[in-house]
Amino acid sequence: MRNSKPYKTAPMVSRASKVMYASGDLGFSMITSTVSSFLMFFGTSVCGVAGTLMGIAIALGTVWDAVTDPIVGYLSDRKNSLLFGRRHGFLLIAIFGLSVVNVLLWSVPLDASNFIKFLYFLVCLIAFQLFSTFYATPHSALSLELSKDYKERTSIASLKSVFLLIGSILPTLIMALLQSGTGQTAESYRAMAYISSSVMLLLGVVCFLGSYSHIPRLRAQYKDKVLPKQSFVEIFKNFFIVFKKPVYRNLILGYSVSLMSAAFLTSAGFHMFTYTFKLQSTQMYLLMAAVFVMTIASQPFWIWFIGKFDKKGAVLLGIAFVGFGVIYLLVVFLLRETVTNLTLVIFPALAMAGLGMGALYTMPTAMLGDTTDIEKQKTNQDKTATYAGFMTFCNKLCNAATLLIVGILLDVIGFDEATALENQGVQLGLGFIVIIGILSALSVGFYFFSKYNVKKADVVKLTPINDPSKKGIVRIDGKGSRKSKKR
Repeated sequence: MRNSKPYKTAPMVSRASKVMYASGDLGFSMITSTVSSFLMFFGTSVCGVAGTLMGIAIALGTVWDAVTDPIVGYLSDRKNSLLFGRRHGFLLIAIFGLSVVNVLLWSVPLDASNFIKFLYFLVCLIAFQLFSTFYATPHSALSLELSKDYKERTSIASLKSVFLLIGSILPTLIMALLQSGTGQTAESYRAMAYISSSVMLLLGVVCFLGSYSHIPRLRAQYKDKVLPKQSFVEIFKNFFIVFKKPVYRNLILGYSVSLMSAAFLTSAGFHMFTYTFKLQSTQMYLLMAAVFVMTIASQPFWIWFIGKFDKKGAVLLGIAFVGFGVIYLLVVFLLRETVTNLTLVIFPALAMAGLGMGALYTMPTAMLGDTTDIEKQKTNQDKTATYAGFMTFCNKLCNAATLLIVGILLDVIGFDEATALENQGVQLGLGFIVIIGILSALSVGFYFFSKYNVKKADVVKLTPINDPSKKGIVRIDGKGSRKSKKR
């Protein structure tokens, strides 16, 4: 008898496995967020390196990171070992490598010349970004492979984002405690490095063990979808071939450009809050933490939203929320001399931005998984990590460009790392760098995301559905009807 009730996909991943897998992003995010948020300030204000030199060092390290992403993605897609599958060998190397290099990065010899410090930062950043690629690209690909269900995949991405954002918050809170009595000292940054590396080691191993049991299933799933052998030149040629496909081009550019807004906020925001709004370290860190707290708190809302609508709509609405928050911040910036409690007044702007960032951090990765699943049905080749690498490659190129622009603009507006009180021109310049940079990135990102054309129904009809009452194979189409074939 035909059953009119809709069938739901049986979960492919237990809740415990999801949590253990996603927890790896907490330690990883602690390390990478500390670098992205504090290194520019540490290098210029604590170590005394010129903004342009710091911008060049960070940009070159990020470009190197970006270049290695598609290569590591391709190598990971071709790897399918009995012991480590396609992803876990890379994760294991990265867990230990990142933990060591992170400590070295913040141990720059302060009595060296500016050029030697620049070279030290550059070498450490190249090593740091290589290990970062070994972790981020295979880990992201794994999140897309653990489940094929439209909503469960998003829930995994959401949980991954929650741990990533907790890891992004913790450095600001820990730094506030470390610097509450001593201020901006080199010792406080080294202490932060020891803490974040320890967390990376612990939770990286938890992540490895929590997802290790899925290796046999994933190996069997992709054993007949091996990529042909290619040179590094051919890998990058494929990047431009991918960009000829509108669906990938719009998704990758929308993701990469829109997240330049976060890079403007983290790389120049501390300068703005310190010198333009004249906030204390604790106030500044609590405000930045508000962005990440709201991003985490918004995850249930975005999961509910894609249950009713789709991921493209969630991303566009998220960008709009961030834009409203930044426009509010612009008003506060222009009226800052007349406001008595800046911390309290700024808070709603950053909370609104955090609400929108919740969609930007979670949805694009899940959207990439949806898009690659559709392509797999046509080509019978799995390029999950390769495409994840391309996405990260473009994201990091945009991030590198942002950091270089910020470093140059700091010198252009006359920012003096040796003084505690900047003149009015510098204060205005810092505010406009942050606000105009964020709004520009959001506008371009909105344009590309609006042209993404994969719909929820396109993915749902590809998803296998388990019939709880029969041992047959059940499949659901885009309208929710079922078709059964008994074995």
